[in-house]
Amino acid sequence: MVQADLGCPVSHQQVRHFANQIAIRNGFPEGVGKRWLQSFMDRNKEVKTLPGKSMDSDRYNGASTELIKAFFMLLSMPAVRIVKQKNRYNVDEVGMMEGIGLNGLFLGCKDKKSVLIRQPGSRSWITILECISATGKVLRPLVIFKGKTVQQQHFPEKLDFLEDWEFTCSEKGWTNNHIALIWLKTVFIPSTKPENPKEPRLLILDGHGSHMTEDFLFECYNNNIFVLFLPAHASHVLQPLDVAVFGPLKRAYRKFLSDLASVADSSHIGKITFLYTYDKARKEAITKLNALAGWKATGLWPVNLAKVLINPMVTQPPKTPAPVVTAISPAKGKNSRLLMTPRSSVQLRRALQAVPGVISEDPAVRLLFRKIGSQLDSHNFEIERQRREITIMQLEKEEYLPKKRKKVIYNGNAEFAKVPAILKAREQMRKVLQPQRTSYRIKKLKLEDLCTQFHLNIH
Repeated sequence: MVQADLGCPVSHQQVRHFANQIAIRNGFPEGVGKRWLQSFMDRNKEVKTLPGKSMDSDRYNGASTELIKAFFMLLSMPAVRIVKQKNRYNVDEVGMMEGIGLNGLFLGCKDKKSVLIRQPGSRSWITILECISATGKVLRPLVIFKGKTVQQQHFPEKLDFLEDWEFTCSEKGWTNNHIALIWLKTVFIPSTKPENPKEPRLLILDGHGSHMTEDFLFECYNNNIFVLFLPAHASHVLQPLDVAVFGPLKRAYRKFLSDLASVADSSHIGKITFLYTYDKARKEAITKLNALAGWKATGLWPVNLAKVLINPMVTQPPKTPAPVVTAISPAKGKNSRLLMTPRSSVQLRRALQAVPGVISEDPAVRLLFRKIGSQLDSHNFEIERQRREITIMQLEKEEYLPKKRKKVIYNGNAEFAKVPAILKAREQMRKVLQPQRTSYRIKKLKLEDLCTQFHLNIH
């Protein structure tokens, strides 16, 4: 149970393996029986089988009560506490993969075990920066494509629904120092400027490296913006966007993408389809209602520490279990085998039975043998536990050995692309791709205009 509280619960298979190892050390080479686990559960009523829910180990450790309480101490500082509800914001990035639809239950031939689902073509990664306020206000999104430059062919013919969007690109398709700073200057600061310039703003975000640069923090300082970083790996319980917005957003995106794949040939769709689909999902999921629900569920507004601590994904301090006293039942029957060096309480009881009756029936002798047997069992258990710990530490050592890294080189001269720039690039491309205009101009020229005269001076 302590292991379960620590986020490392043991499975049925692990318990049986552990019991087998102890049984072998106690002189039972065949291990435990088939029904041993059920008998173990019957003997220990406080233990029961529970379904497991996967969570990254860093996230599990990050959402501890100690770290969350420390975070709320920062939130209750006088300078932060006076920030109005309308001036509190949360920003985060969400990643989407082109062409990933919805898995689920579908109708098909009864003779088949499963049915194949056609996936919309591409698999390129796209990142979107979203920001919401504690009053439910939603800022315009920033879309980050993977690549070196924004291409006009990535966009549909009709761009009306993208009028307020921002677009840029990066080598990996993620945010970086330059993109974060430009977003702060061109999107967040102008869009959230309070009526009273003296009113402070609060920006809650994760501790991504691009948010912690000197330029980013200095720009916030100059504009009276308090920056509050979430504890590492705790966004799943403390970030409003993660808790109540991004989940519905991804579900809606996958649903709309699957609906599209069921009625259209998806072999040649990519970023254009992504923009249409994400826009529909965004309008359905990033709403004022969901934004307010996220702030309330995380306890960030209204500020409520108890709201977070009752979250089942918050790790509570492990409880110290009461010491378990194992009663050793007296030996039954007689063992006629020759005495050998006992390695467990079972073998010790057999050795006692081989001793002449007067000695073996002495209460003091029997008590002494029980204590020695109990100590042998504890010793065997400790040996097996240490052996398992050594195995785990050897595996962890291999994981933490230093590995080569490669720095990502980024050209920071590019800025966000907007709809007018996309239209201009598209118009230039159309001129290049219309050779009929060029041929028409050539037809109108006279023969003399196409000739070149040369004068040679011969001496």
